[in-house]
Amino acid sequence: MDNYCSKNEADVAGATLIVRLAADGLRLAQSDGAGRIVARSWEVDPAISVLANLKAMLATVQRPPQGFARVCAVTCDHRVTIVPTALHDDRLAHDVCDACFDLEDCDALESRIVPHAGCVALFAFNRFVKRYLTAEFGRVDYFNTFALLLDEASARANGCAGRVVTAVLSGGLMAVYAHEAGKLLFSNVFECEDDNLRLFYLLHVWRALGFSQLDDRLDIVCLEGDVSGFVQLARLYVSQIVQVGRDMSGMSVLGNDRAMTEDMACLSHGANNYGDQ
Repeated sequence: MDNYCSKNEADVAGATLIVRLAADGLRLAQSDGAGRIVARSWEVDPAISVLANLKAMLATVQRPPQGFARVCAVTCDHRVTIVPTALHDDRLAHDVCDACFDLEDCDALESRIVPHAGCVALFAFNRFVKRYLTAEFGRVDYFNTFALLLDEASARANGCAGRVVTAVLSGGLMAVYAHEAGKLLFSNVFECEDDNLRLFYLLHVWRALGFSQLDDRLDIVCLEGDVSGFVQLARLYVSQIVQVGRDMSGMSVLGNDRAMTEDMACLSHGANNYGDQ
């Protein structure tokens, strides 16, 4: 279980550090970029905060002279409200300092994390931890691995030569995954039921990764609730929208009372002004 740093991570040029936050402890993996991996667990002291435990663990890390080429922080929790860090909106920010981290086995996800210039830190778990990691290491890639059909979305993306964002809607949760040529670029889960807020989060991810309105694809999967309102909004900003069945095996072009055609590409009038007010 501790040796969860994959060959993919070992192949990254330069040293890599992965920190996992779990309910039963902290775990880290360190690669020197030449195939040598050190991984270990850290038993959490319940008498002190998560941040204090993290600081104690990282104090034992031997840092390379040139620093880490990449630092990843991974957790799995659908109970915290996820807020895009770039928003800096106190009305949306939630204090999740005491959030309980519930990490299942996410080895499979970590094996798919790949270095990419478009990776974004868009995860507000324990903001004090995030603030500390950013101050210590500069850029940190944050991953929430609460998996709503993540494996299935990744399997579908393997057959796509281009880039695709998958939005999985289940009641008050929306999981968003981004893939390029089958490689996972981004994963996060948002707690939101309002269609406008769903679209706001989705477009924030879409644009932060530099996805194209015309050339890249949005797959929408509805596990629970009504997706029609969200689809109507998304069609104003994304040309290629595909409805995927609950079993991820089928695919149909989305259209509510009319089929979506290529001329939807002309709907570019709102592509660059959503949320800019």
